[in-house]
Order: sequence, then C-alpha cells, then structure tokens
Amino acid sequence: MQTDCTGNIPFILGITGHRDLFTSTENSPEALKDQIRQALSFWQKKIGPNTPFWLLTGLAEGADLLVAEIVLALQREGENILLLACLPMPESAFRKDFVNVDALSTYTNIIERITNSDNKLFELKNPLSSIEFETAINDNEFGALRNALYLNQSLFVAKYCNVLLALWDGHESKGAGGSADAVQYKLGNTPSWPENIIVDKNLLPASDFDGQVSGIVHHILVSRNTDSPKITELTEFTSIEIGIGKLYSSVGKTKGKNILNDLIVHEFQLMLDEMTFYNQIAQNHPIESSIQSDGLSSTNAIFEKADAIAIANQSKYRNIVKAFFTIITPGFIAYELAGNYINELSSVYILFVVLLAILGSWLLIKYVKKNDHKWQYQLARGVAETVRIREFLNIADVEPTAEPLIPRRYRENLPLLNHVIQLTEIQWWDKNYQSSPESIKNIWLDEQVKFLDSRLVLSANSVSDLLYKRPRYAAHLCSKIASFSFYTAVVFGLVLLINLSAFYVVGFDLFSSFNGALMYIVQYGLMLAGIVVLWSEIAGYESTTLGYSSLKTLYERATALFEETPDRSSKKMLLELAKEAVFEHVTWTRSEMASDLKER
Repeated sequence: MQTDCTGNIPFILGITGHRDLFTSTENSPEALKDQIRQALSFWQKKIGPNTPFWLLTGLAEGADLLVAEIVLALQREGENILLLACLPMPESAFRKDFVNVDALSTYTNIIERITNSDNKLFELKNPLSSIEFETAINDNEFGALRNALYLNQSLFVAKYCNVLLALWDGHESKGAGGSADAVQYKLGNTPSWPENIIVDKNLLPASDFDGQVSGIVHHILVSRNTDSPKITELTEFTSIEIGIGKLYSSVGKTKGKNILNDLIVHEFQLMLDEMTFYNQIAQNHPIESSIQSDGLSSTNAIFEKADAIAIANQSKYRNIVKAFFTIITPGFIAYELAGNYINELSSVYILFVVLLAILGSWLLIKYVKKNDHKWQYQLARGVAETVRIREFLNIADVEPTAEPLIPRRYRENLPLLNHVIQLTEIQWWDKNYQSSPESIKNIWLDEQVKFLDSRLVLSANSVSDLLYKRPRYAAHLCSKIASFSFYTAVVFGLVLLINLSAFYVVGFDLFSSFNGALMYIVQYGLMLAGIVVLWSEIAGYESTTLGYSSLKTLYERATALFEETPDRSSKKMLLELAKEAVFEHVTWTRSEMASDLKER
C-alpha cells in the first residue's frame, strides 16, 4: 500500500555504472538484479514510508537501463518510487548511441513507459554553444563535444543525488566521465579531464575547502576486463550498517580528506534525520491534490506543505507561550506578596499559588521539549523560504552556481535546507523549463519590499497584529513599557529610601503610612519590566526587526538597480541578494532556536 507523500521532501538515489556490464561471464543479470533490488529496498526502509523515493538516472546502456527496468517493475508491484531520467541531448540523438539491438529495444520500451506514466524524462541544459551543440549531437564518433555532454550528465547525476549507487568494478576510468570519475567526484575528489572536454563550471565544487560536491557512494562490485589501476584509499561509511555492497564517504587518507570525511558523515546522517523527522510531521498536513506535485514540479507542493506546517506549528507555539505567561504571571505576583504575609494563614495560599506556577511552568516546558513545535515551525519555514528563493532564481533564469547559497557553517547544522535548494535547482536544469526574468521585479522584489514594510510599521490594527506581525512596533512598545516600569520602580524606590532615612535618622515622618504602597510599586514595577523583557526575548522582536530592516535595505537597492543594469549584471545581483536572504534566514533561525521555551 502506497503512502500519499505529496509535498514531502524526496530522497534521491543516483545511478552510475558501466555500459558493458555483461561482457564478463561473472556478472549474472539475475544476480545483479537481486543485488540492486536489495540496495533499493535498503534505502526505502532507511528513509521510511513518509519520504518519497526518487531514482535519478541517465538511461545509458548497461547499468542505467538495468536499474530503470527494476524500478519500473517495482512500480508495477506497488512500490512508491519515481524514476527521474535526464538525457544529455535530445532523445532522438541520444538513441543513436545504442549499437546493441537488444539494448535499444529495452531503451525504447523504457522511454515509452516513462512518458506514459508519472515518471519524468527531461533533457539537461549544457555548457556548449549552439554551434558546438549541433556538432555534438550529429557526431557519430564520440568526439570531445559529444563526450562533454555525457560527462556533464554524469556529474549532474552525481551532484544532485543524496546517495550514488555505483555498479562499478573499482578501477579508474579510461576516458572522461566514466563510473570511476562519477564516484570520485561524489566523494569530493574531482578528477582531471582533457583540456578539450568542456565541463560546466557550475557542476564543479566551489573549492576543496567548501566540499559542496560530496556525499555517499553505495558500491556494488561488478567484474570487467580492464587494465586500469584499481582505486584504493576509499573510506568506508560505517555509521550505517548495510547488507549489500559497501558505503564510501571519501577517497584519500590525507588529514584534509579525513576532516572532509567527518563533515560528510555528520551532514549526511543529520540530513537523513531531519528529512525523516520533517516528512513524518508532513504526513499530518495534507495539501490539496490540485497543487502540481509531480516530478520536477514537486517543489510547488513542497512549498505549500512547508508553509502550512510552519503556520500550524507557529500557532501552536504561540499558544504555548501565552499559556506560559498566563501561568507564571500569577506566580510572580504571589511571590512578591509572600514576604508580607509570611506569618499569616494567607501565606499558605500565596505560597501554594507560587508552587503551582512553578509546577505548571515546569510541566509546560517539558511539553515543549517533547513536542518541539518551535523546531518544527523553524524547520518548515526554512524549507519554504529556501524553496521560494531558489524558485525565484529559476524564474529569473539565474543558473545554479558551484558556490552554494548556504555558507558551510550553517549547512553543517541545517543540511536539509541545502538539499531542498538543490532539489529546486533541478528544475532549472530542465532544458524545457520556462523562465520569465522580466516578471521577477513584480513577483519577488516588489512583493518582498511590501511584506517587509508591513512588518516594520509602527502601528497595528489589533493586539494579534501587534504581537505577531509587527515586530518593530512590538519591540518599541516592549522597550518603552519595560523602561517606564523600571524607572518608575527606581524613582519610587528612591522616594521610599528618602522617607525611611528621614524617619530612622532624624525622626522625621514624611508619609510612613504610604511605605507599603511604595514598596508594592517598586516590587511590581520591577516584576512587570522583567516579564515584558522576557516576553520580548522569547518572541524575538529585536532580532527579527534587525533582520527585516537589513533585508529591506537590500531589496530596495535591488529593486532600484534591477531595471538599470544589463541582464547578466541583474542575474549576478539577484544571486547575491538570494545569498543574503538565505543567510539572514538561517541566522534568524539560530537566534529563534536560542530563545525557545525549551531552553529556559
């Protein structure tokens, strides 16, 4: 039975492998199929029933077609798995490279089944000029330009999958873009290719330091006749026990590679944890089936569901915070009264209220830790915002870059957001994707300025607006109330001090009958100041206001420059703006998590 995972975040398994799998008698087709089925079953069980399972393949002869056949068979058996096939050139040109009649027949059958189902077939954008591309697709001799298309397809699959399933002999590649190159690339060790091979710079890592293109390889060993040297120094990924094949997380034994391996292992495990956690929550928030959610367009549904999750959990957390202050305020009031009635019967009732407030707040904090509504809200809001920002870049035809939107120090803690950005980038790589750069000012820049303006006004139409939609105004009022209460307490405290000093030092009674009232004003003035400051801190008004203000400045500048700059400059500006927006959001997320009630 399939689970409706519409709008959930998918796990992507990429495929690389040799074309000549069965030239060696040691590779039994049935044995390989069984191993592949075991590998697919392992990852399905690992991610759980709530996580969509995508298989990304290039549909080349050999390993790609074999795995595609198995996936289509699993679909007929009722398994919830999607086949995402990317071609390096038009399908009519791609099929010419099948020299084996049986392989061509298998390929034709698979293409027909993909196009007549929910599976997806798309042609990748490429770094060649139009003249170079025409030369490449009409080249029947596998020259440098045609090889470049296959190399970039191989790099695309390796970069955009979470795990690369490699049906590989363990030896180095002879040409450019073989299985060994894809494996090393996925493990953060980009091979060197001939100078006449054009590689898309946006598929390469930004730097060795960043380690952006890196991840996990699931290796199923196959046999081939080759004289290429064997690749050694592959580091096994031992955090996950696997029943078939081996998992690798890096290649090389240098100190730098070991540090990179530690980062990869940590990020991958945390990404899996965040993905399964998020998708488990997402099952409780179904979205309308009318929202486009198939294949490459699934990010629309992901955004809608993430937004719904964020709103629902934000509301729950706000109600918890209100309940917290409803509980502690009587406790504070009773605490301030307790000292005045310590030897009277009423002190019993007062202390009971204090203890009840302590117990109630303690139980509420335990509830917060157990249900983690704020973390659910923050994670879902992060997913929604990163999808939204990257989708705007897609619409503006801003190509994905090797340099990621999220800085390394934040990807280490929020790897799911980086995965979501890459997931949204896949849409851009579809050659048939329709961008609309001329509309980006209206649908993104202007709308964002309006939103930020609405959050920064110093007025509110209701208490709800004030508390939850006007952080600048709320911060301003909280500061004024807290300051007024504090200074009122200080002034009345000085009056009380003068009165007591006059009475006890010189025996002059100014208004001793008001001493009790003065003391109450001091006590409750300080108490009110403390409660207001605590509310402001938990609500995060100051940090939110600072973030909104800095973003508003950037968006206003971008809006002013957008129509004045050439197309290429506009794209660069939008990319920088997106980086700032993502950086601001993850910074805000960390700040918000620090003010969570569970940290009290």
